[in-house]
Amino acid sequence: MTTIEKATIGNATLYCGDCLDVLQEVRQSSIDAVITDPPFFQGFNHNGIRSGRGDLSISKPFFSSFFSELARVCKNERAVYLFTDWRTNDFFMNTMSEHFDVRNSLIWIKHAGTGRWYMNAYESILFHCEASRKFPYSNVITGIKSFNGGAKKTNGEKLHPTQKPVELIEKFIIDSTQTGMAILDPMMGSGTTGVACAKTGRQFIGIEIQRKYFDIACQRIERAYSGHQNHFSEVREITNQKQIFDARGTA
Repeated sequence: MTTIEKATIGNATLYCGDCLDVLQEVRQSSIDAVITDPPFFQGFNHNGIRSGRGDLSISKPFFSSFFSELARVCKNERAVYLFTDWRTNDFFMNTMSEHFDVRNSLIWIKHAGTGRWYMNAYESILFHCEASRKFPYSNVITGIKSFNGGAKKTNGEKLHPTQKPVELIEKFIIDSTQTGMAILDPMMGSGTTGVACAKTGRQFIGIEIQRKYFDIACQRIERAYSGHQNHFSEVREITNQKQIFDARGTA
């Protein structure tokens, strides 16, 4: 049986384990927004291993199950933000659309970039919301720098290969949710979404399969809570999947 580590820090509940294993136990219709940055499977993925376009077709069954679980745990009034790039946008658009109507593609202008054949100076974010909701904002996001463009000044050192600035995630949280609502990041990396939730007064559920980044996320979220409200001690439990959820209820 899958072993999952659980950490509770303030209003954040963090899991180190496979996101599909954890998502199956999250309560139906309990999440107000999803903000996540899945591996692009192009160039370097989250493991630092070079990959190619063939990885996309291989990962189709995984992401079909992934989006199915997200649809189950989200409320009807949900919002979903999913980072992509130009090489993977079509793949994620098609796979996500099996369970969510993609309303728009947001463009984050990073003010810096890398690349040999013109610089990759933007990222795309696929956006879903319930049809009756309105978001009267431009789909082009400027004024928030990437780590190549100066985000270290407000975010500190870069701790994950695809780390996003906290300011960008805060914007999505404030645009789509209210204080006290529940945000999910099922591929949380170094925990930036959790840090943004701590700063904006939202509940957070985060999942990360790599222990290295799970530990970094715990440390960053602990610091975020100690800097914005009373200090919360970190509580960790290591047990098997059934014991976590049967004894303590779903996330």
